[in-house]
Amino acid sequence: MATPRVFFVLYVLKPLFIFMYFCGHSLLLTLALRHTPLHSLYKSALPFTG
Repeated sequence: MATPRVFFVLYVLKPLFIFMYFCGHSLLLTLALRHTPLHSLYKSALPFTG
């Protein structure tokens, strides 16, 4: 028999952890992309293209 604490961990903490992990991962990804030379290259090429 599963205790309420197990249900709490499975249905509250686990989705929250997954959500935070994906949000943090995408945030790190955008921050990394912002500091790559490719992004600065794209930013410098932006006035010429548009």
